[in-house]
Amino acid sequence: MNGEIVFFDLILLSVVGLLELAFGIYLIVRYVRTSSIVFFALFVFFLSLWVLTNAAAFVIPIHNVFFDIDSKLSFVFAILLFPALYLYVINFPIPTILINWRLILFVFTAPILLSTMILGSGTVVFGFDKLIENQPTIFGEAFWAYSFYMLFMYAIILFELIRQINKSKGSHRWYAQILFFAVFISGAIGLLFNLVLPSMFDIRIAYWIAPSSSIIWLALVWWATQRK
Repeated sequence: MNGEIVFFDLILLSVVGLLELAFGIYLIVRYVRTSSIVFFALFVFFLSLWVLTNAAAFVIPIHNVFFDIDSKLSFVFAILLFPALYLYVINFPIPTILINWRLILFVFTAPILLSTMILGSGTVVFGFDKLIENQPTIFGEAFWAYSFYMLFMYAIILFELIRQINKSKGSHRWYAQILFFAVFISGAIGLLFNLVLPSMFDIRIAYWIAPSSSIIWLALVWWATQRK
């Protein structure tokens, strides 16, 4: 892979990840008593860690033990951001499901079990050597479980957003529509460039697009929240 491209991807992902991490800290400090924003902040934290672990993959040698750890953590953070986003979506702008500790534990049970499976596996979910062109994708033990969970949660979150749109009126309805658009587009980009293309077709040239563009839709969602 071209050295200039690797450097550009590293800098871009690092800047995006650090900005998102700082934004998550700001949300916690500023809105610590607002449950919906806390869930959104948790989502932002997982999102930033996903982006930063993608950035770290460009500097850790492929045969270093930390590369394997970083790769697995990247998949884990990608998993964990979905339940956090789901809890935010069902709670804001209008609660559609009563949130309690039992629901939170239930929502996080599957991703925690899947994360444990990934971390304990001998291989990553799927991977490739970023320095070797045309290398076939290597599939791990958790690939199908990971893929099913990501697609399932994506569909569930979109379904809940449609419910929000149907229940809401005025500015709440407008915000729900913005959030639906943001999640639909960003989720489609992420699933396409970070799951379908690299795993099914060995197309990895645009692997950086989803994590680097996440800050754009994140800014859009927060802007809509402030105007709601």
